[in-house]
Amino acid sequence: MAKASLPLPNGATVEIEGSIHEVKELLEFYGGRAGKESGAPKKRASKKGTKAAEPAAPEAKGVDITEVVNLVKSCDEAEDIEARILDKSTQVARVLLPLYMVHEYLENAHALSSGDVAAITTQLSVPVAQPNASRTLSGTASKYVIGDTSRKKGAAVRYKLNRRGVKHLQSVIAGDAGSVSNEATGHSTRKKIPKKAVEKTGPKKKPAKPKAAKKRASRSSTKGSKTRRPAPGEMLRELVAGGFFPKSRTINAIQEHAQHNLAHTYGVNELSTPLRRDIHNNLLVRTKNSDGQYEYAGS
Repeated sequence: MAKASLPLPNGATVEIEGSIHEVKELLEFYGGRAGKESGAPKKRASKKGTKAAEPAAPEAKGVDITEVVNLVKSCDEAEDIEARILDKSTQVARVLLPLYMVHEYLENAHALSSGDVAAITTQLSVPVAQPNASRTLSGTASKYVIGDTSRKKGAAVRYKLNRRGVKHLQSVIAGDAGSVSNEATGHSTRKKIPKKAVEKTGPKKKPAKPKAAKKRASRSSTKGSKTRRPAPGEMLRELVAGGFFPKSRTINAIQEHAQHNLAHTYGVNELSTPLRRDIHNNLLVRTKNSDGQYEYAGS
């Protein structure tokens, strides 16, 4: 009978007794198994309730600050924007301007944070600090914007213009005095009259005008209404309705027609914004001619 000692992985030793063939088989079997068990890498047991860390998702690509700045300087409305927003001290309009450029020229593809607004205004040399931009967007200008999340401490809220905001910026750029003076500043020009003063004085009666004076006033008012120059947008709509645009016209041709045929003088800057608005409203279409100039025709 053959004998052999077999060491186990746990350190114990087993004595084997049998034929040479049986002892050899047992040694080969348990020796190979022990080698496999001792050589195999052990898995670390994960704690119950914990999950393996997942790779962080890549952040969405933000707006290109330089692209927005260049659009402000080179778009069709650049001169009006400079004169009526950048050269003015109205903070609401300056804060809303980057959102307007994204809405009008970048297909409203990005929402901007107050940090984006601060960076864009700084590059335009009309800096609005990030805290001031944040306060304006969540306060005075909140009626013109939509935030992507509710305002939480430490979380950046990103904004887009709503319909009211788009109309407001368009009116500011077009030079609508009411929008610039009242809505952009957030203050009302209405004066409050104390109740006591109203009760004591009562409604004032206007003194009756003599008949001759009434006639003179009516004549002067009708005379003034005949010579009133229509607003650029109103004049363009009349030209569209009157069939002025079956052929393509450049902005200079429109300006000359108004001056020579209608006896009304308009600057090119005054016509560019209402022309663009008529394109958006599908009243006109715009193409470039061989000289690189824009031409406008009826849609």
